[in-house]
Amino acid sequence: MTRTRIFSNLTARMITIVIIMHLLFLNILYFGLGAVVEKGYKSQFVDYVRADAFNFAANMSGSSKLVNNINIRALEEAVLTGRTVFLRVIDKNNNVVEEIGEIVQSRRFVEDFIFGGSADNIYHIEAALYDLNNEHLGKIQIGYDETDTQEQIDLAYQRCFLFSVIYALISFIFTIYFGQRMTRPIQSLQKLTRTIAHGHYQTRVEVKTNVVEIESLATTIEFMREELVAQSDSMEHLALHDSLTGLPNRVLLQDRVNQTVNCEIQKEHPCVLVVIDLNRFKEINDSFGHLIGDSVLKKTAAKLVNALRVSDTVARLGGDEFAIFLPETTIDSAMLVIEKMTVELSRPFECEGHSVILGASIGLASFPEHGISYEDLLQKADVAMYVAKRAGINSQIYQSTFDQDALLRLTLISELKLAIDNEQLFPTYQPKINLQSNELVGVELLVRWLHPERGVIPPNDFIASAERGGLISQLTQWVLRAGIKQASIWYESGQEIPVAINLSPKNLVEEGLYQSILSLLEEYKLPAYLLELEITESSMFADPLTAKSVLEALHDAGIKIAIDDFGTGYSSLVQLRKMPISVLKIDRSFVTNMATDTSDAAIVNATVYMAHMLGMKVVAEGVEGIETLNKLKEIKCDIVQGYYFSKPLKINDLENWRQSRM
Repeated sequence: MTRTRIFSNLTARMITIVIIMHLLFLNILYFGLGAVVEKGYKSQFVDYVRADAFNFAANMSGSSKLVNNINIRALEEAVLTGRTVFLRVIDKNNNVVEEIGEIVQSRRFVEDFIFGGSADNIYHIEAALYDLNNEHLGKIQIGYDETDTQEQIDLAYQRCFLFSVIYALISFIFTIYFGQRMTRPIQSLQKLTRTIAHGHYQTRVEVKTNVVEIESLATTIEFMREELVAQSDSMEHLALHDSLTGLPNRVLLQDRVNQTVNCEIQKEHPCVLVVIDLNRFKEINDSFGHLIGDSVLKKTAAKLVNALRVSDTVARLGGDEFAIFLPETTIDSAMLVIEKMTVELSRPFECEGHSVILGASIGLASFPEHGISYEDLLQKADVAMYVAKRAGINSQIYQSTFDQDALLRLTLISELKLAIDNEQLFPTYQPKINLQSNELVGVELLVRWLHPERGVIPPNDFIASAERGGLISQLTQWVLRAGIKQASIWYESGQEIPVAINLSPKNLVEEGLYQSILSLLEEYKLPAYLLELEITESSMFADPLTAKSVLEALHDAGIKIAIDDFGTGYSSLVQLRKMPISVLKIDRSFVTNMATDTSDAAIVNATVYMAHMLGMKVVAEGVEGIETLNKLKEIKCDIVQGYYFSKPLKINDLENWRQSRM
């Protein structure tokens, strides 16, 4: 505990100041007032004795005979009753005529001019005596007692001292009183500020005082408290809510889930945690900007809240990911809620005049079936959501086998690097056929992984793992080298067969992509027009400025640029015309059913027409039947590929396929 210093408080300091002031002031008061009184008494005494002496002299003057003028009895009475100690009458010949009182004969008479001038406390004075003719008769010497006057002076000093002491005591008492009255509200303010400092903001700052400055200080502290209350409420809200949508965040969601699953009453009742990831949000955000993206998130949040009960919790986990907690809800009831929600999320959004459909991938986990804590439920619902996203379905309930799939994906990431280094990858080529001439006009390279234990693994099973594991650049370099090398072999044999190679969205923003492709073309002596690079809409609009500059550089070098899976994103042909695009590949989801679905057929027809108007070639993917092929011929599609002609083949099988067609 810190020891209190002697003069650390205001009252002690005020008393100290008063003491110092009074030590100076009382000295001045004591000695100044005493000196004035002393001087007054002395002056009064001197005036008195001089008047008395001259009065004696006047009474004894007026006769030529000095002896005749002496009233012995009067002199004796004066000595006995007054201040007079002695009287001596001396004639003009210095002969003593009369002496009355105690006279020290051995001491020479010396007249005093100031009070206390002699050591015997007797004031000596003499006065001349004259006759009626003003002739000098002699003189009278008188001694007056100074003792009474000195006692009065001493008494005056004592009274001054007593007055000073009383004044000092009264001053100290008033100082202590007013000091405490002043410091008491300050101490109250001190306690209140300490309370505020410890986070207790609800106590109002109120002090009773007549001191304007302290009252002003209290008002200022109260204002500070109110501001802290407002800031605390704001910070508490921000700490538990998402700043953009106003929804609860991870912290508040975790708290509500844990309170529910840890409650003894609720343990007997199931509840469901739902994780929602918006589909195609990144494309919307990248294409239309963050302001539109934020608007979409706000509208999505409002849709989720409106679709649920008051007791349910909708939270934003971050980015385009949301979570919903449904207390006292079975997994079957939750699925009914999710179906209703899916309909709401499937309604179009208006973005700068464009109508876009968002959609969502949803995963569900139930308490206590799938987990008994927030962490368990969130992890299981997250796994289920990723399964739904990969499967292309709206929602998925967690299953224990999903954990094995997640472990497999992690294992694939660690094994993929070894696969690249150990030549476990091999290329396959799917032919592209010109619809008018029915001739081979190119191939698309599709990489396969020959796993020593799992056999052949298609690209859809490991490309995403390569992107998450940071291996996509290394994998792309392997594919580019394999494709350019094969195209070079054909070219050297006199066959010009363009090879199309897919680029990941991450490849397009990598530094050095352009230079590495040109280096490979130069290494294998392959003309640039025999290389075609396929990119998706999302990769092109993730970073439009970088994408445009890279694509323009590649196009200027003679390389063909194709848009793959067109129609699944939110770009339009008007947007694409600003890019150096040579080929447009219509996604298989529109092509496969166009023979039976008039809507798909209309979309493909409009896309082919507009692409031709912009000077682009059109490739239709996923052609698997003659009806689809005939439809594409009718709308004058340029190139087709699909299982109707051939699946992706190894190079030897491709050569055999070509021979059989010839």
